[in-house]
Amino acid sequence: MNSIQPVVSTPLRVALVGASGIGKHHAKWVAALGGEVVALVGSSADTAAATAQALHDQFQINARPYHDLAAMLADTDPDLVHVCTPPHLHYDHVMALADHRCHLLCEKPLTWDDAKTGAQLLAEASEMVAATTQAGRVTAVNLQYTAVPTAYHALLEALGRPAASPRAFFMHMDSRRERNVYEIIWRELSPHCLSVLAAFCGSGHVDYDTVDLALGERQDRAQFVYVCADGSRCEAEIVVGTVLEGPLTRRFGINGVIADYEGRNDDQGLFRTVLKIGDAEQMSDDFMVLSIRQLLLAVTGQAERPLATLAEGLHNEQMQIEILARGRRTN
Repeated sequence: MNSIQPVVSTPLRVALVGASGIGKHHAKWVAALGGEVVALVGSSADTAAATAQALHDQFQINARPYHDLAAMLADTDPDLVHVCTPPHLHYDHVMALADHRCHLLCEKPLTWDDAKTGAQLLAEASEMVAATTQAGRVTAVNLQYTAVPTAYHALLEALGRPAASPRAFFMHMDSRRERNVYEIIWRELSPHCLSVLAAFCGSGHVDYDTVDLALGERQDRAQFVYVCADGSRCEAEIVVGTVLEGPLTRRFGINGVIADYEGRNDDQGLFRTVLKIGDAEQMSDDFMVLSIRQLLLAVTGQAERPLATLAEGLHNEQMQIEILARGRRTN
């Protein structure tokens, strides 16, 4: 963390809604990049206090604990709020922030509740985007793998390989979570893969008539065509799975040039992302760091936009849900 350079030189007050899971990583990197984590909202007074103490002990962050979002907003008036609660709570929390002046980031997906239909979820996500779209307001979704193409193209350049328009895309991402089976695997991992596809190809849409999604107990495989804005077509294949023992497969690429990636500490002990094609390596900041950095740059006017806007999060979720609706279980 010591080698992460702050990008915020003026006061930027940040609050977290949910900080005991992924939220603690948001807090860590916001602080490292120069923001001030002033408050957090937990599910109860006890859990909020415990989380605040954990952030202080681990990262020397002094965040005031709350268990009421409205009270936190009234007391602290943050510049930026990160919504890091479970997906079924995202809608309520983002809508509660809609009338506040703050910029905001929501974890992916924008909303998800297994008790609701895909149409209901997309209606909620659309409402979240519409309610928070205001001039001068930065809204983002944490699809951090949107940063992948930059690192990938840097590696290709080092190898002397020219970048090419994507005509074929492949990504395979495994996780270790035992509870991830069938549709849950797709729900948890496909947003990352779809965000990488969109980052390589640019704006466009899935040709849903081409979708073939096989849902297995421990692995899902989707094949479909992504139609780019210029009308060109990219043949896409996404594999997402759960591996309980042994190495995880994590790789991606375009036009058959596939890079493996992993996370490991650099010489200073900082966790980084490493891309490999053959014996060649390209080290990058962790994608989570890149996502938070770009958000802070956008909020402070140093960058035009975050890595992924809330509207792009809606597009991502639409692809995820529409592809899943065409899936079939294979065992």
